[in-house]
Amino acid sequence: MTIARPDQAATESAVARLLSDSLLMIRFLAAQGQPTSSDEFSVWRKQVHGLADLCHNLPALLDPSWRDRVHEGVAYTWKMASPGKRDWIRQCWDAAGYDYRWLLDASADEQPIEQPSQRAPANKCEPGHASDEGEHPQKQEPATDS
Repeated sequence: MTIARPDQAATESAVARLLSDSLLMIRFLAAQGQPTSSDEFSVWRKQVHGLADLCHNLPALLDPSWRDRVHEGVAYTWKMASPGKRDWIRQCWDAAGYDYRWLLDASADEQPIEQPSQRAPANKCEPGHASDEGEHPQKQEPATDS
């Protein structure tokens, strides 16, 4: 049984939420300052890099010229994401109430997903690139300034 994808508006909202949550987590990690030991610094750097890598192309999915292909971009992001990045995506979308089960459906892997770079104009960002580098911290609420 194939699970239907959510409508375009819900998917755009989920992309915006993932982008927002990722940027907030980067700010939270940056506000803590760089760790002093080299081992802690390496972990901290991988967390920040992993979040930045995951979300750096998400704004392109919200660009009016890409919006009709937002599901394709989300599927590509999911397919290319490491297990740690997928965990982060799930945490963000669970909190937002987005139904991403269509990405978990076995048939989604059978559909060919064209790399965005093969069809994007040369001056546009390519949606959805996510490498396997870096893992993500457990989602937590960033500290707020008083």
